[in-house]
Amino acid sequence: MIMKKLLFILTVMVAAITVYGQNLRPALKAIGSKAPKIEESDIALKMPYQYYYFTNDIVDGDEVRRLHCYYPKTEVDVTLDLPIYDWSFMVEASWYDEANDCAYIAINSGGLEIRELTIYKITKNNSVSEEMQLDGYTPREYNGYDTSMQCSATVIDNFVEIEGFKDGLGIHELYNFDLTPVTLSDVPNVNLSRRNIGFVRINADGVNIRKAPNAKAPRLGYFYCSQCEGTDYENPQLWEDDPEGEKPFTPFHPEKGSVYWYPKSKSIIDGWHPLYEDQYVSAKFVEDVTPEPITMSRDFDRDDIYIIKQGKHAGLCIYMIEDGMDEGILYFGRIDDAGIIQFYGTCGVPHHHSGIKGLQWIDDGFYYGSDYEKPYEWGYGPLDLKKLTTKDIDLLLSKSKPVLRINMILVGFPGEEEFFYL
Repeated sequence: MIMKKLLFILTVMVAAITVYGQNLRPALKAIGSKAPKIEESDIALKMPYQYYYFTNDIVDGDEVRRLHCYYPKTEVDVTLDLPIYDWSFMVEASWYDEANDCAYIAINSGGLEIRELTIYKITKNNSVSEEMQLDGYTPREYNGYDTSMQCSATVIDNFVEIEGFKDGLGIHELYNFDLTPVTLSDVPNVNLSRRNIGFVRINADGVNIRKAPNAKAPRLGYFYCSQCEGTDYENPQLWEDDPEGEKPFTPFHPEKGSVYWYPKSKSIIDGWHPLYEDQYVSAKFVEDVTPEPITMSRDFDRDDIYIIKQGKHAGLCIYMIEDGMDEGILYFGRIDDAGIIQFYGTCGVPHHHSGIKGLQWIDDGFYYGSDYEKPYEWGYGPLDLKKLTTKDIDLLLSKSKPVLRINMILVGFPGEEEFFYL
């Protein structure tokens, strides 16, 4: 019976090669076997009737990681034509496109600094095709690259958020499961107010932040940077046990009085208080604080965050990340009565143009005139968000790409205002 099923599968695979053409790499072989002995971490994707996993293999004398598909019901194991030669690779994301009955696997590979994201499509006949390739920087670099532009793929609900460089241009866009672009109208209204967030304030100097709730757990901090001949405090903070860190290690100590958020679903463990989603600090060094949520009813004055309080776009928040060199990004979102912003759209920060007035879309980008700039000590000033009109915002939104991953909460403390990424 198994041999008959096996013969049928092989027949379908041969037919699939003819139908799909040269751009697909067909499965190499199918063998009957018992369930493979693998760890759960080796499984790249589980689907209704099969799962994909990686094994070690030899191809032309080179050690590679090879993708397999195993069907538990029929005990058939298929080896796919997808050898990965880079052993530092990781499965960035994987998903099943039910509408088209196919799977996608996003592989992140490359060196310590420059990475490459490749997204492969796997048909129901286990033929493989390369659908998208992006470049980016790893967050573990130590030589001054812009770590804000990594290459990554993240599955969120029924969408895939993809970030990286393609043909020299940075992208940060949202796609459907079949990799067709998502429009702003496709993005659902996600209510984040259900998140139960608490806040604590650091009450001492020299406090260590730990990876786990115990005094022996790795600390958060910075590694030595050989290229800059010293500890580079501008680079991302890493855990003390990071295998790619360059010694010596310098622990990070938050400033006394600084505020952190934490999910109230996490409790204090053996005297250790949670911070954010995955950090811990000794409970004796923190105290609970209850800030006032910043909403539409409260005055809020920041140059990089603009809350529109009336008119067609009342409730819209615009957040600007600007680096002073005519580069950056604008995020658009809506604020709720808990002070939480759900960002749903993004576009590049407009460039300064001395020959125009107001905001204009010219060729392939936004530009603003001197009448829209903020006062600056030298040269021209950055865009003044408060000068944007309803027409300007309509234009910005019409050219925006959707995003889902970035969320923020705005809160107020006596004499100050803070925002936190969630």
